[in-house]
Amino acid sequence: MRRVNPILRTSSILAALMFLGACWTPPGVLVLGYETNDDACSNGIDDDRDGQIDCIDDDCLRRSTVCGEIIPLVPNEDAENSYARCNDFIDNDGDGQFDCGDRDCQAIPENCCSNEFTNEACSDRRDNDGNGFADCRDFGCRNGLYVTVCDAETDCADDYDNDGDSTADCADSDCAASDACRVGPPPEMGPENTLARCMDRVDNDGNGFVDCNDFSCSRASDPGVAAYCASLPSEDTLAECMNGLDEDGNGFIDCADFSCSRADDPAVVTYCLSVGESTPEKCANGLDDDRNGFTDCADYSCAQADDLNVRRVCFESAVLDPESAAGREEIVRLCTDTDERGAPRDNDGDGFANCADWDCYYNPAVIAAGACATARRVCP
Repeated sequence: MRRVNPILRTSSILAALMFLGACWTPPGVLVLGYETNDDACSNGIDDDRDGQIDCIDDDCLRRSTVCGEIIPLVPNEDAENSYARCNDFIDNDGDGQFDCGDRDCQAIPENCCSNEFTNEACSDRRDNDGNGFADCRDFGCRNGLYVTVCDAETDCADDYDNDGDSTADCADSDCAASDACRVGPPPEMGPENTLARCMDRVDNDGNGFVDCNDFSCSRASDPGVAAYCASLPSEDTLAECMNGLDEDGNGFIDCADFSCSRADDPAVVTYCLSVGESTPEKCANGLDDDRNGFTDCADYSCAQADDLNVRRVCFESAVLDPESAAGREEIVRLCTDTDERGAPRDNDGDGFANCADWDCYYNPAVIAAGACATARRVCP
């Protein structure tokens, strides 16, 4: 075999590279996947156009040196529940997670930890925030304040689980009466208050509660139905609601179970209020009062409280009836009001006022009124 002089071969390669360099021009747009170095991960630009900017992007977290967790020399146990502490790369509360990896930070929408919080992003079959879950399989969609596409299966013939409840198309009860799934008479739906319907493991009235977990069964006027439900394991006495056990096997323990927190016995309700996280004070003290792993507005007992005063700790635009004309008018007022100095008023005290507050900027009533049309977008 003929041998090539290594000096000649090297010269040829260099010449080829110089020729290519003279003809090569950089692309007009950045190449996808470019957000992988320190410069690209600290320039405030979504370089790879995946909806994630700088250290919120998984590419940066994995490959850049500017996005890693800072381990303080002195242990720090501050609550990780403010914008500042959720953007300092420090595990402030010592739970092993920092910033957008911490559930308490994920509960502050202005941190933009999730890009799946709109009907559009929750129905495009893409994992927009790169957390491994797409559309209604993502908590950001299923629990989105303004997301409606996850309420039910929207397409019964697309071989896709639209509402993220682990059943798709005709296997989903939402599709039972649809033309695509009707192969016989539709299943009998209606009030869940007969013995047959209270033991068939079907949510007959579609209210989210099945059989004796539904008050229409457990508190039915029919003695036979009431007796059947009473014969099942219960969790509604003071002793049962404070022993750390799931007696009724519904997946909820003690005061996390409605049968305790909404019990008929005032003593049980009083106890649950005393240990719960459901008052304005407890929802703003930076503590996990009920020790369920969620602090303040990251806890549904705060963010989804029946008490308007509690919800207002978490949301600038919280009103009693957001669907009514008066409610929509009140939302716009809350999202545009000012203090005595004329500065935007921060009604929920989270450091963001009016259109800078996530729940105002994306509120349908505010959008319809055009009240935040000229404001800077809160999240990418």
